[in-house]
Amino acid sequence: TQCASCAKAVCTTHQGVCEVDGLVHCSQHLRRTDTSRRTVCARHVATCAQEPAVTFASDEVAPCPVCGKAVCTRHRAPCEYCGRLVCTADLASVAPGRGRRPGLRCSTCTHLAAVRDPPDALISAALTATSGRPKPPRVWRMARDRTHVVVEVDLGLTRTTVFTVRHGQSVPDSIVNHSLLGSKRRR
Repeated sequence: TQCASCAKAVCTTHQGVCEVDGLVHCSQHLRRTDTSRRTVCARHVATCAQEPAVTFASDEVAPCPVCGKAVCTRHRAPCEYCGRLVCTADLASVAPGRGRRPGLRCSTCTHLAAVRDPPDALISAALTATSGRPKPPRVWRMARDRTHVVVEVDLGLTRTTVFTVRHGQSVPDSIVNHSLLGSKRRR
C-alpha cells in the first residue's frame, strides 16, 4: 500500500491507519496521542493552548470564540452569561453587584459596554432573540471578540436576554434569557 504522507510503498508490517483521516501511513509518520492513545499522522497532530506539551488528535481540540486558540475539552467551559464554550483562561468569576448576577463569565461578557445606536443586523437578531417583542429593549450593551458580537438587551423587570452573533451574520448563534428566577439557554 502507498503511504499517504510520503507516497512510498509500505508493507503491512510497517503501516498503520490514521484514526482521523482513515488513510494508511508508514509507521514512522504515525504517532500516538498522549491522552486518548489514538494513532494519528503528522498532519492531524494538535496541541492544546493550555497544555502545549501534550499531544492531541486534531479532532480533540477546537478553537474558542474569545481567544481563537485551540484547546481540549478539559480546558473549555461554558460562560454562564452568553452560553458559549470558551477557553478556561478566558473565564472569570463575577461577584454579584448592581445589575450583575454572580457566576463565571467570559472576558467578552465582562467588557459589555452601553450602545445607543446598534447596527441594523443586530436589531434583526434581537427580534429573533427576544421572540419579536413589540416593545424595544431599554438598554443595549455590546462587546466584540475574535468570532462574535455579544449583545445584552435589558427587557425591564430584571429580565435580560444575552445573545451572540457571528461576525458578518444577522442570526443569533446562542441565546440565554436571565431573570430573578435564573438563566435559561434557548439556543
